[in-house]
Amino acid sequence: MRQWRPLRDGRGEPNPQPPRPEHRHGGCQVFITDVKLKIGDERVYYPDVMVTCDPTDNNELYVLRPCVPIEVLSPATQRTDRTEKLEKYLEIPSLRLYRTGVRSRPTSA
Repeated sequence: MRQWRPLRDGRGEPNPQPPRPEHRHGGCQVFITDVKLKIGDERVYYPDVMVTCDPTDNNELYVLRPCVPIEVLSPATQRTDRTEKLEKYLEIPSLRLYRTGVRSRPTSA
């Protein structure tokens, strides 16, 4: 089981709930934010959503063998998400798909 360290929410209060897989299906786990993805010995990223289907990917601090990292693009992050992260994610042997997307804004009536 991954260890959990409390993160601070937007108000500066510790978040009382540990991150946990948001969904399990067929042995895969889906994580939404606050879970580290470690690539090699140096790089650590926090994808917005991440799927791992490797039952041996049970490191307590990181996901090491994701099959699908997903990044939500913003003006501040899109360059890094489309260049640096893409380049590093392509080094992951377990990678099946890398997705990026933009958050849609609700339309006003």
